[in-house]
Amino acid sequence: AVAPPAGSSASAQLGPTGLAGAAALQGDDAEGSPRGDALPPLVPTARDEDPEDVGGGLIAGAIFMSEGQQVRLGTGLLSLIWLGFFLVAEARHAHADQQAEVSFLVASASLGLVWSGPLTVLAGMRLYPGAFTAWQPFAGGFVFVFLQAFGWLLYAGSLMFCMLALANVNAGDRASGGAHAHARVEGAFAALGTLGFAATSLLNVSLDHFDESAGSL
Repeated sequence: AVAPPAGSSASAQLGPTGLAGAAALQGDDAEGSPRGDALPPLVPTARDEDPEDVGGGLIAGAIFMSEGQQVRLGTGLLSLIWLGFFLVAEARHAHADQQAEVSFLVASASLGLVWSGPLTVLAGMRLYPGAFTAWQPFAGGFVFVFLQAFGWLLYAGSLMFCMLALANVNAGDRASGGAHAHARVEGAFAALGTLGFAATSLLNVSLDHFDESAGSL
């Protein structure tokens, strides 16, 4: 084999296309422009993100939740609010001069508890349209039926105790001129709030175990 001339070895190996590419690269280097400019821009990391943008993303995620998920989220937030009302009423009930405030807190918390049950049913109807109904005895799978039965049992019990609490919240002030204002069960309002919160939590969690394909037990 005959070796190519020394001066033309690089040109022969590169060819016309290779020479054009090399010239373009040399031109870029001559102008001082780095060849890395053609790379895509770096993706910003979590440190580079604006906190306001992150908060806006969370809000946008909540907005684009399904209607059923929004109702579930609202029901959970409502449950936390009226649970807080029960706890505040428990703390205030020890003071005889704040019975009007206690009555308002217990009434407001009881109203929130009343609404939590129907809102959970509404959430189920929005999550499973056509399959989930307000009246569906023993339908939806064993786990769903068990959670629903236990949850509605606690819900009914908590409503009954709410009515008793509302009827007797100021009983001590009316009896003997307030002489028995402190004759009450310690922790009654806190226990009532915990009972109601457990009931609504069971009803809310049961929606995750609803089986549309399961028949009646």
